[in-house]
Amino acid sequence: LTERQLIERAKGKLMEKGISEEDAYRQIQQVARDKQVTMVQVAQVILRQ
Repeated sequence: LTERQLIERAKGKLMEKGISEEDAYRQIQQVARDKQVTMVQVAQVILRQ
């Protein structure tokens, strides 16, 4: 999968919990910033859960 596809899938998984696409993206972005990791790394963790 490409980086974009990983992030899109992670957004989808978050959206299943009832949050908007925009909020899902922002949440991934915020966690990446807070933890000083890439958005792809955050997406991979989300997809493993």
